[in-house]
Amino acid sequence: MAGVGIDTHENGFTGNFSRHLSSLIGKQINWRVYAKSGLTAKQVKETLVPKVEEHEADLILIALGGNDTFQLNSSAKWEADTKSLIESLKSKYPHTPILFATMPPIHTFPAFTGAIQLVLGQLVSLHGETLQKLVEQYENVYFDPQKIDLGYWLEKYPGHKKEEFYSDGLHPSSLTFELWGKELAELFYAQHISID
Repeated sequence: MAGVGIDTHENGFTGNFSRHLSSLIGKQINWRVYAKSGLTAKQVKETLVPKVEEHEADLILIALGGNDTFQLNSSAKWEADTKSLIESLKSKYPHTPILFATMPPIHTFPAFTGAIQLVLGQLVSLHGETLQKLVEQYENVYFDPQKIDLGYWLEKYPGHKKEEFYSDGLHPSSLTFELWGKELAELFYAQHISID
């Protein structure tokens, strides 16, 4: 979400998601990014949520999970911290949909060895399962449980190589942000989540 590896947020996840969703709903979307590289769910709640200036919002889009995984936070800690984040946002924006993006595909990160990909990939997968169960406890809170599948993307969008999906072996490239934003916007639209 912080846009590491890209030049502007317009070419990042939020910009691409908003552009594709705007096209689908036929409305202009004004958006703003609150992010800082390296933050866990707990840190987002403590440092970013208090900085949000808007009094109203039609949608809150959240991309988390990588840093909690890199810090080897347990699923119990991840659940507690994410629950605290959700409740903090819902107290501020009680009627606003909250959408969590899919978990990062750590099991495919070229910067990591196979063993690290395996261990962290399994942990981030557990965090995804935990988040899926957590959002089911709330109204108007959603999670994209689809795993980012580079093999599928390579078949669907021929002419690209695996390395083109990463800016540095760890962070997404502009191509990944474009495809990821497009697919989440289409999923969001297909679920008929209501935004004014």
